[in-house]
Amino acid sequence: PGDRIRAPPDRAMAPPRLVRVAAADLDEDEACALLHEHGCLVVTGAVPKEACASAREYVDARLALALAACGSASTASPPPGYFTDTEKHVDAATYHFGDVLSPPHRRDLKLPLDPPVRACLLPALRVLGPVLADALTPDAELVELSSLVADPGASAQRLHPDTPITDQGFGKHCCLLTVFVALTDVDCKEMGATQVCPGTHCRAAHAALNAKSRDEETREALLNAAGFATPVPALLGLGDCLLMDSRCIHRGGANLDARKRRRALMYASFSVPYNAPGGSTYSLLRDLEGGARNRVSGIEKWLVP
Repeated sequence: PGDRIRAPPDRAMAPPRLVRVAAADLDEDEACALLHEHGCLVVTGAVPKEACASAREYVDARLALALAACGSASTASPPPGYFTDTEKHVDAATYHFGDVLSPPHRRDLKLPLDPPVRACLLPALRVLGPVLADALTPDAELVELSSLVADPGASAQRLHPDTPITDQGFGKHCCLLTVFVALTDVDCKEMGATQVCPGTHCRAAHAALNAKSRDEETREALLNAAGFATPVPALLGLGDCLLMDSRCIHRGGANLDARKRRRALMYASFSVPYNAPGGSTYSLLRDLEGGARNRVSGIEKWLVP
């Protein structure tokens, strides 16, 4: 495991890419090597489509209830507290939603371990659990469980890593990994697909991104000039997963879909025990806090009813 969490080289020997591997063909050692090199990996066919469709219906219904509790008619409304609102609505928003960049038409909905969530998460972690355990230790703890929703009209986020790289401590290493599960077909960039910059989970990429400008076009140009990849849309079929090192630079794309489709992802993040890095939003319902109960090594206990 120690070899898996070393910081990647500042410059990869070959151009980084968004690698795709079928779940049925996934080899643990190969997946760990690809994740170490590129910082992200798509695993196709990891979750049954029926489970994802049921989870999507569940997320839609829970989102509607959460928005109503916050006094919002739809995701188009700014979240409570974004400008001003009642204390009741702000408290409801804090309970139901995590912080998310560019929130109008976009929400980060915290999820409980209800049956539709379990039915979607369990097969994903049966496939990817060994990779998480290898990279983060078998005691890696659940620190996020949520759904990212981007409705038509959502604007593109700025490029960012979820975890900044630090000079010392666990910020130098891979200590948080996120599994995204597609609850809808994300078959085009215009649907708001997550855009990842493979190979940017290193100090040189972070320095280039933050070098001189807050202008997004300039930041992307600086990243490219330093030899790092242009953002690649993570196109996913229903039930596909994106596994990502939290230090990898990425952004949520603009949802300009001509068919007016909602993009919905479920995601779960795991961290090295007792060493969760700074920077992430840690979107997790209060009832699930205390990650020792929900470790990678025990998924058959806490995800099986």
